[in-house]
Amino acid sequence: MNALLLAAILCNTTLWPGFDPCAIPVATFDGTRTTLERHPSPPPEFVDGVYAGRHPAITANSSADIGGVLTATVMPNGDEAVVAHEMFHVYQRTHHKDWSANEGDLLAYPVASDYDLVRLELDALRHALVDNSRDWARAALAIRAARFAKLDAASIAYERNNELNEGLATYVGHRAVATPDDRIIPARPFAPEEVRDRLYATGAAYARLLDRHAPQWRESLERETQPLDVMLANALRDVDAQRAVETYRARLDEQRRAFIDAPGWSIRIVPDAPLFPAGFDPLNVRLVANGEVLHTRFVKLANASGSIEVMNQHALTTAAGTHPLFQGMTELAITGLPREPKITREGRTVSIECEGVNGKVAGDVIVTPPSASPRRTRPRS
Repeated sequence: MNALLLAAILCNTTLWPGFDPCAIPVATFDGTRTTLERHPSPPPEFVDGVYAGRHPAITANSSADIGGVLTATVMPNGDEAVVAHEMFHVYQRTHHKDWSANEGDLLAYPVASDYDLVRLELDALRHALVDNSRDWARAALAIRAARFAKLDAASIAYERNNELNEGLATYVGHRAVATPDDRIIPARPFAPEEVRDRLYATGAAYARLLDRHAPQWRESLERETQPLDVMLANALRDVDAQRAVETYRARLDEQRRAFIDAPGWSIRIVPDAPLFPAGFDPLNVRLVANGEVLHTRFVKLANASGSIEVMNQHALTTAAGTHPLFQGMTELAITGLPREPKITREGRTVSIECEGVNGKVAGDVIVTPPSASPRRTRPRS
């Protein structure tokens, strides 16, 4: 596929928010002539968009001022990804001038410093991409943190800014031609002095990982410039936190369901007036749902009509107010009782006695036998 045909195809893709390949001029030298496409005012030396030979502005796969307009330039060796790469550079130069490194800092970059960590970071990035592994992504970030702890601020800035510049352009080129994950980090190792070439690859790799772990990262970067590795570290922390919360909630749901489905007899007490905590075990209590607290060892509740104590049985309380316990409770449920509870009534008061449960309170008591419908016990008026 030649460069101009690819440029036309790119007009139908979404490679980056705000990046419109159709609005970017491209000058392509094919070895014998230079073709200029989509330029708003072609210079007079281009006749019908063609210049005989290599136009002086084209010296590399890059971008250049042609007729006062920044234009992507492509040499004969420019493949499909290169065209997208150079077009994105034009976008960067006009929209994100801070996405560039001070190339003078490369002269003072300690190329031989911790080269073993450089190799390890690249290997970790390759595994993170190919194995779709958050653990390998975390490993790459940890190795980078160890490297950066020994680098000066200018060298760190050089890496991060070149990843924004060349790394993101490389990433867009890979997106344009659907480069597979196993080709983002080259199989051959980078030599110690190939710092700039390495950053093309690591920038693209961190961007590809952000696609997985922070789908809206490109929009975020458009709003605020941030290092790619920092964005990935934050995204992984967010993912880990979300997964931890989801796991915790699932565990609470499972505990609540296990309580409800526990084999044996169960009791549901609906007091005439809210019950208040007279004692509970803070090490064996869980808020399993909105207003529902599971007590797995001990709880004692009381009001003016009496009190109920539950010891070594699971009990679930339902809050009367916004606080799960201290504004009172409207229900107390106990499940998993091995034997039928002894229920006696006297006026409005119901006395309850069974293994691990003891007390009396005014209100309704609903007793459910194992695998049966509940039986309601109401105090006589």
